[in-house]
Order: sequence, then structure tokens, then C-alpha cells
Amino acid sequence: MTGISTVFALVMLFSLGACDDWEYQKAASFPKLVSIVMDKCDQMERMLKDATLVYPMLIKTDDALLTGLDKFSIKMDYVRSNLFRDSGEYKGRKYSYFSELYDFDVSSAEAACNMLGGYLAEVTDDGEYDFVKRFLKNETNSEDEVFVVIAGTDEGVEQLWKLPRSGERMTFLPWVVNGPGPADCLAIMTHEEFKFMSVECAQAEVRYGFLCEIEP
Repeated sequence: MTGISTVFALVMLFSLGACDDWEYQKAASFPKLVSIVMDKCDQMERMLKDATLVYPMLIKTDDALLTGLDKFSIKMDYVRSNLFRDSGEYKGRKYSYFSELYDFDVSSAEAACNMLGGYLAEVTDDGEYDFVKRFLKNETNSEDEVFVVIAGTDEGVEQLWKLPRSGERMTFLPWVVNGPGPADCLAIMTHEEFKFMSVECAQAEVRYGFLCEIEP
């Protein structure tokens, strides 16, 4: 099963009430994302059982009139709203911030962005960078050390940074004072004035956030 379909299947199973499907949790290709969704599971299930609490509009709606697709769409929206934080619009696109993925690996982050219809954010100029900084300042605690992974890698040729989707060389790289290290993936460090830093593409027992970019 591909990364995209695995994550989509996970959210679909959860949304249809399969929170107690522990066998699926063990078998999933992306256990890190599974663990985060499962952490939310009990809370969401309780809230979804009380439609008047989560969606007041349903008070006036006969449940029998809602099709299975309607119900699924509502639950999908709720799952997303509890896991991601969305920005306003910038030049026709938006950004979604996922605050922490435990045992981080970039493939899980990319799959989650794909699930939303986007990709890891490609921050390529000053205007976009300023917008992303303002958004992340509102979503993070200034006293915490937060790494927010975005698109960018120098895997293959050290210090030759490229965008993974297109292979295009990156020229906008506002590094921290000491510059990039030997790691192959890219993150914004909120505790270092939102400068760029290289990070490992997969790290056990580490919590990184990541930023998705979504076009209409």
C-alpha cells in the first residue's frame, strides 16, 4: 500500500468508528502517524457521538437524511481540524501546520500532506517566508524549541539543496548563524528566529512538527 493510501485508509477507518482496531494499528506502514491519531481517538469518539456538541447545525437535521458520505465528510473535517492548524491564504494557497510527529520521519510527513491534497511546504522567497514566519509565530510557543520540517534536501550531493518534488535547486536558504549541518532534510527553527537548519530525515524518540502547502 502506498504512503498516501495508507494514511488515507487510517483516517477513513478512524472516521468510520474503527478506533479500537488495534490490529490495523500494528500493521500500518506509518505507525508514528497512527499513534498520534490514536491519542486523539477516545476524545474524538466521545465528541462525535454528541453531534449537537461538535456540529450544532445537526440539531435541525434528521440523521436519516444524512448520507454515509455526508457523515464521513463531517468526521474527516473534524479529524483534520484537531490534528492540523490552517493558515490564511497567501497567493492562492494555504498552509497546514502539524505540531508534533513522534519518532519523526519525512516520508510520514509527506504522506500526511498528500492526504490533505498538498505537499511539504516549499519556502522559496522572502514574501512566502515572512508569511510562514507570522503563521508559525501564532501557532508555537516562543519559549519552546520547535523544529518545523519543510521541503528541501541535499541527499546525494552535500550542500546542494533541492526541492524533492521538482528537483529544482534551492537558492533561498536563510540559515541559522552556524549554517547547515551534515543532515539531509530541512526545518525551520522557531527558537532561532525562524531560520533554516538541516535535520535528520528520520529520528527515533524525537518530536518534530511539519508544514504542508496546499494549492486550490
